[in-house]
Amino acid sequence: MLLKQRPETNELRVGRILLMRMDLTNKERYYYLIRTAAL
Repeated sequence: MLLKQRPETNELRVGRILLMRMDLTNKERYYYLIRTAAL
């Protein structure tokens, strides 16, 4: 995961936790990847 050199916000932290959950579908996983990368 490409994390920039900045403090992690709660939203990013929650997003990373959700990414690690196996019950996420690929669609949701890609959504969070794109969303966190856009920040």
